[in-house]
Amino acid sequence: MKDNYATVIPPIGLMYLASALRIWCSVRPLVKILDTGVDVRKKEDITEKIHKFSPDVVGISSMTIEANRALSIAQGVKKAKNNCKVIFGGPHAVTSPSSILESGSVDFVVLGEGEKTICELIECIVKGDDPTHISGIGFLKKGKLYTTSPRQPIENLDDIPFPAWDLVKVKRYTQAWNMQGYLARKYYHTIVTSRGCPFKCIYCHNLFGKKFRARSPENVVKEMKYLYDTYCIREFHIIDDIFNFNKDRVLRICDLIEKSNMDIRIAFPNGVRGDIIDEETIKKLKSAGCYSITYAVETASKRLQQSIRKNLNLSKVESSITISAKNGIFTQGFFMVGFPGETHAEIKKTIEFSRKSDLHFAHFFQVRPFPNTELGKSLEGKNLRFNWEDFGYSSERINLSSVSEKDYNRAYRKAYLEVYLAKKRIETLSKILTPSILREFYGHVLDFGEASEEDVKVFLSHLACSEDEIKKHEKHLNSKINFGRC
Repeated sequence: MKDNYATVIPPIGLMYLASALRIWCSVRPLVKILDTGVDVRKKEDITEKIHKFSPDVVGISSMTIEANRALSIAQGVKKAKNNCKVIFGGPHAVTSPSSILESGSVDFVVLGEGEKTICELIECIVKGDDPTHISGIGFLKKGKLYTTSPRQPIENLDDIPFPAWDLVKVKRYTQAWNMQGYLARKYYHTIVTSRGCPFKCIYCHNLFGKKFRARSPENVVKEMKYLYDTYCIREFHIIDDIFNFNKDRVLRICDLIEKSNMDIRIAFPNGVRGDIIDEETIKKLKSAGCYSITYAVETASKRLQQSIRKNLNLSKVESSITISAKNGIFTQGFFMVGFPGETHAEIKKTIEFSRKSDLHFAHFFQVRPFPNTELGKSLEGKNLRFNWEDFGYSSERINLSSVSEKDYNRAYRKAYLEVYLAKKRIETLSKILTPSILREFYGHVLDFGEASEEDVKVFLSHLACSEDEIKKHEKHLNSKINFGRC
């Protein structure tokens, strides 16, 4: 079972687990996937489906922001069938195993990579064996969290069966809001070509470990070709932690895609490190069908780059953004504000980097100290109390910076005005977006940024379109923006 918050993408993790259970698990269980992002949303409807299927085991995957709802669903499972075992996995299970198990509705948590673990755990449950010998799980023992030895990562990712696409409604995901926010083709699917990241950013999870493990280029393109032929998938979103860690592998994947004669588009909603990609790779990706790359810059402060241990070379990533844009690749940037000790000047520096860059879109997120990350651990003992819902990246409820709450939230919102009211960005977006999409987008951006009427005039002054079209923009924006807050 996969819970949803806002973005809904194919539940690739659950699909991998389903395939592993079908092929690797000796008891050969009957497996179903219920995606609450596209299949059913209401808790009572979810409970009804569970009651009808009457499973012996239910697995729930959840991110931290989804945790309360996911645990509520777990409670519903127990009410529908009290003797059903509930297993919790995904990022939140890794960061907060104790609170999950103490909820009383979850029997086991899977810690990290789950394909082998879930097979062994299901076999253990069926046989009624002692689970302490299974690596990579946690459960309550005498009322306290008991974790077994860590699960060793699967070294050869080509050994893992392809995801169980037949268990989800593949084409339904086109109708949902994806990680990127747009598509170039009608039908798309996510694909994971590697696991693990060797970099040590203090805010990041450790779900797949710090060793980079990659599928072979042949295995990756074989999966693409299968989806292309079987489900008419014409766009692939690669969602690795760091796709471009091995340049030779990237170039080989591109070569094989071109030789396959698949007419596809490729996007990277995340997972491309901007200071280790070069012009040759960018051009090769373009020729293979890449039309969009998202670069996670996070901060333009060199001090903070060192503090958060991302250590991004800012001049190199700025160059990568420019090269990508010049080669006709749509570029997006991820930025984070609110790091511990971050000053107002450092926030402004990040905004200015974004504004001056050749990014088409920039997204600003607020720093979240997830439990069991290095950042989260560094704040233990400081009496900071959060609700799981606060971990949405735009919730404005967590401020770790040295800036006052009022000034911090204002700077966060105004970042969008400074970036999107830049003349070159308005001119660029007005050329690639249809007038109606441009209006709708700027309506949201200017309203979120608490724009003034003068800000609207700035936007309109940079448009190169007819007088009638400008009047349409003005009318739409005036109806969308709450000027009374300014």
